[in-house]
Amino acid sequence: MDLFRQKIIAVTGASSGIGLETALAFAREGAVLCVGARRRDLLNDVAARCRETSRDQALPFTLDVTNQQSCKDFIKEIIENYKRLDVLVINAGITMDALSYEVDPSILRELMEVNYFGAIQSVLPAIPYLIESKGTIVVISSITGKRPVPTRSGYCASKYALHGFFESMRLELKSKGVHILMVCPGFTDTEMQNNRRGKDGTPVPNKIPRKYTMSASAVATKIVQATRRRKKEIILSAVGKTIVFLTRWCPPLADYLVCKNMK
Repeated sequence: MDLFRQKIIAVTGASSGIGLETALAFAREGAVLCVGARRRDLLNDVAARCRETSRDQALPFTLDVTNQQSCKDFIKEIIENYKRLDVLVINAGITMDALSYEVDPSILRELMEVNYFGAIQSVLPAIPYLIESKGTIVVISSITGKRPVPTRSGYCASKYALHGFFESMRLELKSKGVHILMVCPGFTDTEMQNNRRGKDGTPVPNKIPRKYTMSASAVATKIVQATRRRKKEIILSAVGKTIVFLTRWCPPLADYLVCKNMK
């Protein structure tokens, strides 16, 4: 528990889901949380819960990851308040549910703006401070960053892009002592799943059976454990691990199972 006590940990997309639960999980470790998202009313509650849990400080910051200046201001305010940054959790994201040949291209562009460019804009201002602290970057990717699935083409593309960018950054920052953890959850029971973009951008109801999902709190627990152990990547859920394994060693079977279950 002492490893994260009074460490400065920032989480983007912290108003709900994996971001919220990850903030609370680090708060239980005694960390000082800096939570960022667009919905300030929810963030205030998240910060209050973190303070109650950690018995230490927690500050909310209004953050829009698609706005470069907002990302710069987020990191700037953290440094002005605490003079350091130890862990940055890049979590903000959106998803979709539409056939690749029917979806409006604007939806695909939005996915890349939030999931990919939003991650880049969040991390770049933080690099000097993470080098100074020899800190950790935690990137919330997805199983779909390792294995494409039907009706998630734009989401898969954005997550594949994350792996390409941050795996390259890992090599560049290794000698400077900065660690990068890629987190690949499967289907997770979060608010995001109820706000998937349909082919025209309207929300699509969540029809994923609960037996295939993992709770956000369980994902958060794994994130804290992997950050402590400085792991490079974690693949979550038995289903996720099986699909990634089969994708590598038996692609036809992986294709069959993914198509059957997504249908």
